[in-house]
Amino acid sequence: GYSPGTDPTLGTDKIFVRDFVLPVQMGAYSFEHGHTQKVRFDVTADVLQVTDHPEDMRHVFSYDIIMDGIRTIVARGHVQLSEALAEQVATYILENPRVVRVTVRVEKLELGPGGVGVEIERKRQAAGRGVASGPAGRKGQIAASQPRQERPEAIR
Repeated sequence: GYSPGTDPTLGTDKIFVRDFVLPVQMGAYSFEHGHTQKVRFDVTADVLQVTDHPEDMRHVFSYDIIMDGIRTIVARGHVQLSEALAEQVATYILENPRVVRVTVRVEKLELGPGGVGVEIERKRQAAGRGVASGPAGRKGQIAASQPRQERPEAIR
């Protein structure tokens, strides 16, 4: 939908969806194929403010955007890994230019006495460079896919 321009001097708001449970076709093991399992999503997005006096929906980033995005991704069908599902959700949310950072937690609820899963954090890269993706966008990881550039004297 329509969103007015942002003002970086206003800071960010945290928009969150917690304990959002959906039936999901997910899992790498054969016993997980062919049926759904309950998966809980917790998502927090740091969103640039457009005004310090929000008065209508154009001034806010609706949590419905997050929930609808998760529903859309889940509806695509089977996902092998929790990590892949979390990455897809993070990428979808970071497509909105107001979102500067997102934390996504994906938790399978039927594999034991508690939940098991993954939590990821992704950030928008510097202006004009798009969203963080792949190894270079991952917190605490080195971009292994980039070839190492050596100086000619180091090669000899």
